[in-house]
Amino acid sequence: MISGVSSIMGSSSSLGVESIVIGMPHRGRLNLLTSLLHFPIDLLFHKIQGNSEFPEDCLVSGDVLSHLAQSVDVNEYAHPLHVSLLHNPSHLELVNPVTLGKVRSKQRIHSSGPSQDNTHQNEFQVEERTRDRKKTVALMIHGDAAFSAQGVIQESLLLSLLPGYTTGGSIHLIVNNQVGFTTDQTFGRSSRYSSDITSFIQVPVFHVNSESIHDVIRVCRLAVEYRQKFGKDVVIDFICYRRRGHNELDDPTITQPNMYKNIQNRPSVVQQYIQLLLKEKLVTEETVNAIKTEIMNLFEEQLSLSRSFTPTSKTAFEGRWKGFVQVTDMNDSSSIDTGVPVDTLRHIGLASVALPDHFEVHDRLKKFFINSRVERINQGKGLDWATCEALAFGSLVSEGYHVRISGQDVGRGTFAQRHVILTDH
Repeated sequence: MISGVSSIMGSSSSLGVESIVIGMPHRGRLNLLTSLLHFPIDLLFHKIQGNSEFPEDCLVSGDVLSHLAQSVDVNEYAHPLHVSLLHNPSHLELVNPVTLGKVRSKQRIHSSGPSQDNTHQNEFQVEERTRDRKKTVALMIHGDAAFSAQGVIQESLLLSLLPGYTTGGSIHLIVNNQVGFTTDQTFGRSSRYSSDITSFIQVPVFHVNSESIHDVIRVCRLAVEYRQKFGKDVVIDFICYRRRGHNELDDPTITQPNMYKNIQNRPSVVQQYIQLLLKEKLVTEETVNAIKTEIMNLFEEQLSLSRSFTPTSKTAFEGRWKGFVQVTDMNDSSSIDTGVPVDTLRHIGLASVALPDHFEVHDRLKKFFINSRVERINQGKGLDWATCEALAFGSLVSEGYHVRISGQDVGRGTFAQRHVILTDH
């Protein structure tokens, strides 16, 4: 997985990607953080010893090891790349829509905006279909049992090609260890592959033997190229196995004796790869041993440093969090003015029901919604909830903020109370 993610990051950098947002479960997280995402090893050891990753003066509590996150600039590839690994909830796959939301937000912030050559479509459709989605990519890592069984996966796939939700394609890595906790795949799903649920959006799935590192790297590169060219999801199914149990204390031979007899007799992926390199005379045993020694010495050094490690705001709040102010930093006289002048509110209220020329709305809508709102705005009393909501949306938009509401019926409102979208009859 580490080799695959590195391949994805390198290929993305070469193909114009500037930012990758990663959502993933617990397993492999600490290796990914320290191997590729420059997470401070002394901070990790500090955390392992039961300490918080935040400074004492922060009004937050730390989280468990397997939920740690990172936001970092990576400069090892063709071009600089910003990578965000999101904080992870215990209900693992719930991180996926969060990942997609962050990617879409980044795409809106960094996009040059819609082109002007599609005047026959409405502005929303033009913007969503022409926005540059190639510079920010979602990378989501899944377990095989979770990928086929968790409804949030299907829901995210279902939204993947819709104008209001698309992120221009996600890259999915299924770490397919062929056992969901203790359940054999033959008792966990009805399909042959866990990736079969993606068939309804017609995307390619690459099944790759994870013991072949070179194949993993090639397939991951191909997946990035596909995503960048076609703007659709792509799936990589790593056919592999879990060498140990669910945690340090679990013994998987209790429920999978035959499978784990096979696994215990297999050399690890690292050992297999070393043997391949030695056989092809690309390295010597002295080189391999020197690398191992260098890494272990680094760990020992960082473990020693961790005993005196003290988190600072620098390690906790960088990038867009810089300058973050807590409530305790504000004095009693600090207040934020959230008011809007009455004339501005009146202008927003009337604009919210202003109709374009030659635009025909439903007669009932005109009588009971548009005319009623104009009358209430002019009188300055009797405003209903939907009108107040429009004033809130409009005041934010007028100050340059982006307002997004999404879901079923939000254009007209569940009870036909909102009508931020009007239909020409």
